[in-house]
Amino acid sequence: MKKLLIIFSIILLSSCGGYKPIFKSKETNFYISKINNLSQDKISNQIKMSLNPYSKDNGKMSIIIELDSKKNEKVLSKDSKGNPVVYEIEIITKAKIIFEDSSEKEFRFEKKFNFNNQSNKFEFQQYKNNIEKNLANEIFESLILKLRSI
Repeated sequence: MKKLLIIFSIILLSSCGGYKPIFKSKETNFYISKINNLSQDKISNQIKMSLNPYSKDNGKMSIIIELDSKKNEKVLSKDSKGNPVVYEIEIITKAKIIFEDSSEKEFRFEKKFNFNNQSNKFEFQQYKNNIEKNLANEIFESLILKLRSI
């Protein structure tokens, strides 16, 4: 019985050899010939910089991407004195994909994050900047997944 379990485990584990992380592999069926940043904000710029490795001409389908991002920050709750306690950052990015044959697809990505206020304003601003970078990275990953499924 023990030998059967060992043999079954070896067969099961040996079949996992084809695993490849999605974001490590740069092999795609497309390349980005141009990235237009319509909003010219730091979120769209960060997404554009993340997309740069996909701009290398691989001889496959050429696409043009137009990015338009918007950041909304609002106070969700206040204390008894009226000071903000909980904030929400929402980033909305619209990506228009233009293919070689002039057909288009549009995607909308929306990411939100709630966080508490801090007494140290410098650390609070650094924390907000990190949140924005993380949300922009999540949007980039979602966009790449959509592009790979086309």
